[in-house]
Amino acid sequence: VTTGGRQALSSTAGSPSAHGWSSTSRRIAYLWSPPPRVGADHLVSATRTEVRVLDVATRASRTAASLRSLGLSLSWRPRHEELIFDDGGQLWSVGADGAQLRRVSGRKGGVTEWNPAWSADGEWLAYVLTQSSGDAVVVRRMADRREWLVRCGDYTCGGLSWERQR
Repeated sequence: VTTGGRQALSSTAGSPSAHGWSSTSRRIAYLWSPPPRVGADHLVSATRTEVRVLDVATRASRTAASLRSLGLSLSWRPRHEELIFDDGGQLWSVGADGAQLRRVSGRKGGVTEWNPAWSADGEWLAYVLTQSSGDAVVVRRMADRREWLVRCGDYTCGGLSWERQR
């Protein structure tokens, strides 16, 4: 990494996907799925995902959480040891050490929560909520868990990011 050349950070077979850097830039959290396996007459794709944390200096990787389905998005909370990821259409939080796994919201059935994005100070979380009435961006203040919904109208929400204050 420091030489500017390409280097494999892990020798584990499988498919890494969504990723995020820790605020110290010493670790990378990423979603990992095992490689497809050969079935009787076809390839069988992975049906699960893990949240893994890689120490860039040592190249040691460990599992912080095992998901029940294929995860799509992940975000590392700035200035905290907390990761947010989606699993089966619900957002979950886990410590980078794998402790304190919990649901982010209490919404049930018929909704999909995905694409989490933290504010630069780690005090606000935005994510997309997909429901039968359409998409909305949810903005949550973490201190008191208060939420605001911004409806997307006829558009599909996605690609959330925060602007840094100057």
